[in-house]
Amino acid sequence: MKISKKQSLGAAAVVVALTLGAVSTTAMANAPAHHHAPVSEQDQLHALYRQAKAQGGKVTVYMGGDAPGQWDNLATAFQQQFPDVKLNLVTDLSKYHDARIDNQLATGSLVADAAILQTAQDFDRWKKQGDLLRYKPVGWDKVFANAKDKDGYYTGVFYGAFSYVVNSKQLPANPGDFKGTDLLKPAYKNKLVLTYPIDALPLKGGFLRLAP
Repeated sequence: MKISKKQSLGAAAVVVALTLGAVSTTAMANAPAHHHAPVSEQDQLHALYRQAKAQGGKVTVYMGGDAPGQWDNLATAFQQQFPDVKLNLVTDLSKYHDARIDNQLATGSLVADAAILQTAQDFDRWKKQGDLLRYKPVGWDKVFANAKDKDGYYTGVFYGAFSYVVNSKQLPANPGDFKGTDLLKPAYKNKLVLTYPIDALPLKGGFLRLAP
């Protein structure tokens, strides 16, 4: 997702391209409409790179993650490929990033040029508010319809699956038959059940659930 910050459009496009590329997803800018001959992805990427350098060579990306440094490999790959553009990659929980963005939008002090977040529900709201820039990467038409905005205001980077993690000794039946809805059964009353994503503090004898 690219946040509506006109002066950094080129830089945002470059960093989205590189970041998605680092997780094996092609993400280059569409060729301009007046180009009739096919343009290679590398040519498009370097055109964005030149545009980013001309606009100051600095870009800030908010990246959803569990801890600072989690995505340092992406930042390193970016700097190796684009040494003349300074990337500020900020990793934090998506629910904190979206609050920052909302505050920055409300106060006219937007910092992020682009954001890759787990809280996908925010993208539709930001689109409706006019806070996003349209961007369709190369191969956009091959991305699943339920993983992108139909108008190209945001595109999914990857799917993440969260499965159940349970203490099999606490299960009254065959662990292979366990379903999430089983947690609603009386057998699990007064047991500790945590949902993801979650922040938790360790306490004597268990965990304190803070906020989902």
